[in-house]
Amino acid sequence: MPGLLLEDKITRKGTKTDGMGNGQTRVRRVMKTLSLDRASYRLRHGESEQLRHCLSPQQVQLIKDTWNILKEDLAFIGGSIFKDFFETRQEIKMYFPKIVRISESNQLEWDIDRNMLQQHGLTVMQGIGAAVENLDDSRFLNGILFTVGQSHVNRHIKPNMLKKLWPSINRCFRRTLKEHYTEDAEEAWQLIFLYICAHMKNGMQNKAS
Repeated sequence: MPGLLLEDKITRKGTKTDGMGNGQTRVRRVMKTLSLDRASYRLRHGESEQLRHCLSPQQVQLIKDTWNILKEDLAFIGGSIFKDFFETRQEIKMYFPKIVRISESNQLEWDIDRNMLQQHGLTVMQGIGAAVENLDDSRFLNGILFTVGQSHVNRHIKPNMLKKLWPSINRCFRRTLKEHYTEDAEEAWQLIFLYICAHMKNGMQNKAS
């Protein structure tokens, strides 16, 4: 039927192929992917200069509600994110010489400065907090993210490396928020993360020589 909405088409296809309720789960996953793809496209093409334009009112409320829980211990959560990041992405360690050092015996073993690890994690969480606090007007935030992106160039970090941090953030948010970290909350936070990455990437690609 030509007038059928995309959601209706997906729903009918899902329910027809699976009568056990998995069709609706599949619909949610497809719609989540479409939502993230649309947001990613708009950000890549400079169509979203305001964070609020990437989120629905319901997503904004989810972000605010879950942030009230997360902000209780930013240093611990931030440190946990980067501990997870270094454990699951071993190749990333070399880009953080102030945090990860070769052992004194000069062996291929890594010694992590846990204070620096937690401090860097805290800085990242404070950046995420700035995004939450500037949901209504993100112009000031965009300037900060642009500058932070430029500073990452000095550490030889490439734009395509930024998104590699998301799985670690996602796992740590899920452990911290527990039942409050619903699929909708996860999607909202991923949109925040995509927005941050897009504006940092803009700074990285426009680094003055």
